[in-house]
Amino acid sequence: MVKAQDEINKIEEAKWYVLDRNSHYSYVDYEGACDRIAAIAKVFPVFFYFVAALVCLTTMTRMVDEERSEIGTLKALGYNNGKIAFKYVFYAAIASVLGSIIGLAVGVFAFPYIIYTAWNMMYLLPSTMQFEMQWDIMITATLLSVLITTAASFASCYKSLVEVPSELMRPKAPKIGKKIMLERIPLIWNHLSFTSKVTFRNIFRYKKRFIMTVVGISGCTALIVAGFGIKDSINTIVDKQFGEIFKYNGVVSIDDTMTNAEKADLVTKIENSSSISEAFLSYTANGTLTFDGDDREVTICVIDDSETFANFIDLHERESKEPLSLSANGIIITERMANALGIKVGDQVSLENVDGMTRTFTVDGICENYVNHYVYMTSAAFKNTYDIRAVNNSIYVKVSEQYQDDDSVPAQEISKLEGVETMTFNTAIRNNFEDMIKSLDYIVVVLIISAGALAFVVLYNLTNVNISERTREIATLMVLGFNNHEVNRYIYNENILLTLIGSVVGLGLGKILHLTIMVVVELDYVMFGRVINNISYVYAVVITLVFGMIVNQVMKKKLRNIPMVESLKSVE
Repeated sequence: MVKAQDEINKIEEAKWYVLDRNSHYSYVDYEGACDRIAAIAKVFPVFFYFVAALVCLTTMTRMVDEERSEIGTLKALGYNNGKIAFKYVFYAAIASVLGSIIGLAVGVFAFPYIIYTAWNMMYLLPSTMQFEMQWDIMITATLLSVLITTAASFASCYKSLVEVPSELMRPKAPKIGKKIMLERIPLIWNHLSFTSKVTFRNIFRYKKRFIMTVVGISGCTALIVAGFGIKDSINTIVDKQFGEIFKYNGVVSIDDTMTNAEKADLVTKIENSSSISEAFLSYTANGTLTFDGDDREVTICVIDDSETFANFIDLHERESKEPLSLSANGIIITERMANALGIKVGDQVSLENVDGMTRTFTVDGICENYVNHYVYMTSAAFKNTYDIRAVNNSIYVKVSEQYQDDDSVPAQEISKLEGVETMTFNTAIRNNFEDMIKSLDYIVVVLIISAGALAFVVLYNLTNVNISERTREIATLMVLGFNNHEVNRYIYNENILLTLIGSVVGLGLGKILHLTIMVVVELDYVMFGRVINNISYVYAVVITLVFGMIVNQVMKKKLRNIPMVESLKSVE
């Protein structure tokens, strides 16, 4: 009994670790996912509001033009400009309120449900989603919609209100015909068909409609490009981080009390395993890097053999792809941390090691990296600065090709070896990001549908205005014997060309929008890619053109129903 009590007394006092939910990886990861969605939500509404204002301005401009004589009559009867403008402003306000109600229903219930379902692929969440009515956001969104539409409505009718009643009661004078620049190039102009000449003249003659269409379509294409770009950029993490940069498959933590000979023997045994192709011994520990009063938790990697280490981790600059070499005194840090702290090559930083020793290092290079923060240095740099030797405690391993997707066999073989404490493989992290990419497909679809709907509304609205303004012209063509196909081409060639121009402009805007989003949504320990695959640009243009062709098909009925006789009558 006394002996047992003595043994109990020898036990050191227990140390308690209290971990809240912020210390749980899945909770922090899910919180980061929510933050990314919230960041995206700060950018995209700007484009949607802009296009909504464009549509409203076009619609109200056409409405005011159609009711010029009525406005002139009201002014002649003594109604002031404010009362007349109120009619159109009130009309726009009612439309925006009704539209906001429908939009809020979709935004508060439909979109969150789609995104929640998407994230369920990665996390175990409650099956029933609880909707929260965010009144501040809802009221703000509605007020912005009303403000934008009413302002656009007032702007569209202001020009007519300043005219005198006698001018308003007469038909609006047609736009003065002018030669376009293409007509001044006979080598091209003389070889164009009649329909092509009319198409180019109408596009460049009506500059306002040209600009509005291009701006509207380019905004929609930009949204689609950004949607695809978000997926491509996150996909970059998987392909580059765990393929091009991290060439190893896992890290084995070993007993640091082992002798150098025992560690070397363990590396040999691991390399002789049937599932392992190569192994590399190094020192890895946690640390804290501080610069200009700000700090980041980092992983310090100390390397004995830089040449062999390059087979496991490729240290290079992201844009130039220039390889980075480790010096005897400096360090190489990862790009995300450098951007966050404002560190540049040549700056002096403080680095605290796991033993609490803080020393100053010079940054020799900033390497491409997407996940977590790392500091790389040679064993000589560690010894020269901390005045102690780094005791190797980790082994990087490269799995044989047949076990790239299944680390169970390598894990079993390595775990049997003496001196192995823990093993960490990249497979789980890689699969986590791949699941994230799959879940983003839902979000990309939502963005494409939303952007496509905007493209449809813009094209439909402007096409409707175009047809209404040229009713007499189209009726004249019908009387002259143009068949339905020729009349369709006469109008729709303009739509296709304008859609194509807008799409090309939208590719550039989409790249800028994508870059903005990627910077905004980045987490502290994750840097997203800046790449949009070429095929994504093709998809964006094709999708926009498809919506344009759908509009053309929808508007065919309006063209065929134009009454020739009534349209050709002079306005009395």
